[in-house]
This record gives sequence, C-alpha cells and structure tokens, in this order.
Amino acid sequence: MDFRKIIAFGKSSFVVSLPKDWLQNNKLVKGDVVFLEQDSDKLIIVPKEKELVKEEKRILIKTRNKDISRVKREIASAFINFHDYIVIEGDNLPTMSKEISEFIHHLVALEIMEQSSTKIIAKDFLKVGDVTIKDYVRKSDITIRSILMDLKDPNYAFYDATALRQKSVDRIYLLVFKAIKSMHETPTTIKKSGITSSEMIKYNQYNYCLYRVGKYLKHIALSMNKLKKKEIKIVSDLVGELYDHYISVMKAVHNQDNEKSYLLSNKKGQVRSKLDSIIDKSNGKLVLVVYLISMIYLEIHELNHANYD
Repeated sequence: MDFRKIIAFGKSSFVVSLPKDWLQNNKLVKGDVVFLEQDSDKLIIVPKEKELVKEEKRILIKTRNKDISRVKREIASAFINFHDYIVIEGDNLPTMSKEISEFIHHLVALEIMEQSSTKIIAKDFLKVGDVTIKDYVRKSDITIRSILMDLKDPNYAFYDATALRQKSVDRIYLLVFKAIKSMHETPTTIKKSGITSSEMIKYNQYNYCLYRVGKYLKHIALSMNKLKKKEIKIVSDLVGELYDHYISVMKAVHNQDNEKSYLLSNKKGQVRSKLDSIIDKSNGKLVLVVYLISMIYLEIHELNHANYD
C-alpha cells in the first residue's frame, strides 16, 4: 500500500500525486484524462480508455505425454489469461482431437481457425469489456433452476440429458471468471461492466457458488438412474425443498435484499440435521445423492452469505 499526502491547491481544490509505476502500467502521460468514480467511502481513479495497439498473445500447448484432462485444463487457462491464439500440437493429437474440438466450441467466442492431424489453432474473438456479468450470472441461475425442476419430479427419466445441461454453467463460469480477471488487470473494464468494485467481489462469489452447485447437480442426475423407485421419491422430495430454498436465496441475491439473506441463513442448520439423519439410515447410491444435496445447501449458504452488507 502506498500512502500519499493531500496537498491544498488554490482556495477550493486539493491534489494527490499519482505513483509513477501506475502511470507507466496504464500508459498515461501528462495531459491525459482519468475518470474519478466514487464507491461508498472509496474514490477510484480509472484511466480513460485509449485506442492502443494490442500485441497479440499466442500460446503453444504440447499434447505429448499428457492426458486429455491436462490438455483441457491448459486450454481453459489460456482462455482465461487472454491469449488471442491457442496452438495445440502433438503427434498424439489425433487420439484426442474430437474432445479438444468439442471443448474449444464449449468456450465462448473461441473458434478453431486451422486444424490438421498434428495441430489445432484456435482464436479468441471475445471482447471482454462487452460481457455483462449480471446477465450471465442470471443465465447460470436459470439453468440451475431448470435442472432442479427436472430432479424434483419423481416421474422424470431423462437424467443424462439433464446432466449435460450443466455444461452451460461451466461455460458461463469461465466467461465470468475471465471478465472479472480483466476488471482486476484493466481498470477501464470496471467502468464498462456496470458494476462497482465491491459488487465485483460479490459476483465473483456468486459465479463460483453457482458453478459448484451445477457440478453437484450433474452428479446427482447421473446417480438417479441407479436408484430404486422408492429412493427416487425420497430424493425428489428433498430436491423439491432444495428448489424452494434456492429460489428464495436467488430472489434475495437479485434484489440485493440482505435482510432476507440473513433470515434465510437459518435454514442451513435445520436442513443439515434432517439430511444427516437420512444418510445414517441409508446405504448405497442414496447416501451419495443425499450427501451431494447437503453440499448444495452449503454452497447456497455461501452464496447467500456473499449478499450480506
């Protein structure tokens, strides 16, 4: 942290000197304009956006001696870290090219420009500054609601299709994570985003919690095919209660109703006791599913907690 003195300037103005490193990092010189944005008791200085010639970033990902999971993680990392071109090369590429292509298409605005037996080149067309974080978080919320709606119906049978729907939550998670990372690294994107720096912290938490909820719901859906009819009814009833609680929490989040969030926090302890009791009396896949439901309650609690002021 850098401390600066406030200096009187004339009869009605005050000035604070700006750190040289900050000016250099933001390519600012004498005479440039900056924005002043007030956020509660904080004053944020944001550089006026310039039309800068951006140097293209390329990254090479080698596939030799790596499994598909490792390659996917490296592609996701390259996407999040603003590489314009992602080049994937390796003599073993043909064995994983189909999964790599599907994964690339899964990432927003990342397109394959060239593909051969030993090389795939993908280009990132995303304009991070145009990403509306609030809207994308709502999209994740809508997807999760639809999955919960399916799972609370004891007569529903298309569990594999429901599990696949969770991929859209993954997709949004990486996109929002990238946008928030950009806001940290490029201050001008904060002004474009329509949210304050303190809201950004909240939306980062919302995004992560929704991502985790989606993962748990995917595993619940995949496990439902292995449950007996009586067990499916137990799970459907539990998911019905979970759905109602989730809707209430998300309504408080979207309305930024922190008083409602405080009240809803009491639900976690009550439900966990009930779920623990079911786990103690059950066995097999049902134990796993009920445990996953209890983990979703924890994530919803964390999401709810982020809404406190």
